[in-house]
Amino acid sequence: MEKGESLLCSGNEVKYSFIHHKKIWPVGVLCQLLGVTRQSYYSYQKRQNNKPKDPLHDELIERIKKIAESRHYCYGSRRMRKALNVLGYPVGRR
Repeated sequence: MEKGESLLCSGNEVKYSFIHHKKIWPVGVLCQLLGVTRQSYYSYQKRQNNKPKDPLHDELIERIKKIAESRHYCYGSRRMRKALNVLGYPVGRR
């Protein structure tokens, strides 16, 4: 685990995502308003960019979207898992 990285600090991750999607204000101003340092924001951004892209994960997400849309978004986790398993995706509920 890298320095300063924590599994329980999801609040900062939400703040970093907010900063990332706002292009009108400077990063420094947004960091100051949200109570995070610029350095921690840029460290987060670097970690996000270094994550390997998994084509199977992307394919699975698209398949889930198609199933959900075709079933009018009525499937819960149990039905979705069963539908994915039938299609050959060995997944669990979570």
